[in-house]
Amino acid sequence: MGRPRDISISKTTQGQAKLLRLIDDLIRNRFFLRSLKKVMRLQDKTRAQFQKGNYYTWTPEEKKEHDDINRALGEIIPEYEKLKKRADKVMHSLEYKEKQKIAWRYGLDGSLISLAISRYRGNNELPMDLWGASPDMCAINSDLEERMYTFNKGMDWLQLNPNKQLHLFAYPFSVSIHRNATKRDVIDFIEKNWPLIDKIKFEMDEKSYRARKRKYDQKMLDFIWLNRSLPAKKLKTALDSQFPKNNLVYYELSKLIQLEKQKRLGEFEI
Repeated sequence: MGRPRDISISKTTQGQAKLLRLIDDLIRNRFFLRSLKKVMRLQDKTRAQFQKGNYYTWTPEEKKEHDDINRALGEIIPEYEKLKKRADKVMHSLEYKEKQKIAWRYGLDGSLISLAISRYRGNNELPMDLWGASPDMCAINSDLEERMYTFNKGMDWLQLNPNKQLHLFAYPFSVSIHRNATKRDVIDFIEKNWPLIDKIKFEMDEKSYRARKRKYDQKMLDFIWLNRSLPAKKLKTALDSQFPKNNLVYYELSKLIQLEKQKRLGEFEI
């Protein structure tokens, strides 16, 4: 496995910068830290258990917990393999297998194959499985809804992996890019469909913690927050000494303290 990529020295995209700002804001928010510290404690507990030595040095309770998990996995995995084989028999018909060849060789999914059949037969109308959508080099996918909260029971069994579930909660929908798409195709698609994407994001979770644009240096904001109890004049003097080019006036200091209070002490719980 290669060396992990250091995002601090790579060429930063606008999206990377925005995501790092979001994380920097969250690690200053007391409610986020409450959850994060729980995760850290649980991680430390697991790490400490393995650092103690091998299985035979663990306590009876630790051994039992470990054995119960292994026993459950030992039962789940064979049943899961059986389920996959049964699903293949039911869902992977001869028609599907031929469509799979077309998808692999020519880059057409099920809907586009239907469109090809329709056009081959001289019908220029969109087939039923493309109603409400237009064939394009990109497509908007509601991944979380389609994979985790499916309309039909049992259709979410492919998403048993916890890491995939976490990824879907963080990235609940996506834009698929066709393998023949160009950079211009993707940019054009995003620009023309952004109102729809924005609408989906808004409807999915209006209360989610969003990355905000940062006008001021975070170190300066941290300094103002740590010294917020000082009278305005003393705070301004201290700030000018530490950050001589801040160009802030008294009323702006008060406003920044209020914004930092909202960011750090505001509640953004799930």
